[in-house]
Amino acid sequence: MRADVRDALRAASPNIGPTWTPIRLADQDFAVRRLEGEALPTTNIFALVAKQLREGEKMDPETIVLVAATNPDGSDAGFNVLMGRAGVGGNRGHGEDLQDHNCAVAGKGS
Repeated sequence: MRADVRDALRAASPNIGPTWTPIRLADQDFAVRRLEGEALPTTNIFALVAKQLREGEKMDPETIVLVAATNPDGSDAGFNVLMGRAGVGGNRGHGEDLQDHNCAVAGKGS
C-alpha cells in the first residue's frame, strides 16, 4: 500500500463503518466500508460489491481492494474494503494504483 493511501485511510478511519462511504485515493474515486476481522471468512466480498451495482451494470469494470485496518490505538479493526469502477466519470478505477510497487513501507525496495 502506498504511504499516502495508507495515511488517507487512517485519517478517514473515524468515518469508515459498515456502510459504503465515498473516498478519494490516488486521484481516483472509490467507496470504502469496514469489515470486521471475524466476518472475513464468512463474507463474500464480491457479493458485497455486486449489491452496489445499478441495474444493468456488470462486475467486470470493478476493482476490489482489501486492506487491513487498525484503530487509532493500534488495535486490529478488521479490514477496509475498497471498490472502484473503471471508466466511470473518467476514473481509472485501478486498485493496483494504490499499491507501493517498491515496497517502501516495508523497507524492501526493489
